[in-house]
Amino acid sequence: MRCLFSSTIVKIGSMVDDLIQEKMLVIFDEDAPEELHDLSLLHTKSPRFEPVQRGDYLVIGDQSFQVTSVGGKVNETLREMGHCTIKFEGKDRSELPGVLQVAALDHPALELDAPLMFVRK
Repeated sequence: MRCLFSSTIVKIGSMVDDLIQEKMLVIFDEDAPEELHDLSLLHTKSPRFEPVQRGDYLVIGDQSFQVTSVGGKVNETLREMGHCTIKFEGKDRSELPGVLQVAALDHPALELDAPLMFVRK
């Protein structure tokens, strides 16, 4: 397994649970503007970055979700700001350039200090 992006969850915004119910998660690294903190899952900056592609896996804590689609801007914003919008719908096409789709049977469990990674198996 090769790690493409590795970070740790440092803050769970007050609106994140509501977004999770809508099968969506917004992530940013810890330098995100204050006005985005409530709706975001904040994480440490990744010391490495390799582009994420379909078939890779998003790992949150001890759960993993296969990537089914990567919008055209996802890798750029992940590299620059640790940002993307993750949709847990498993669609094979991302409707917006900043959206990453993953297959999910259940909502992710979110905990502070848990790993947030993208890996290739």
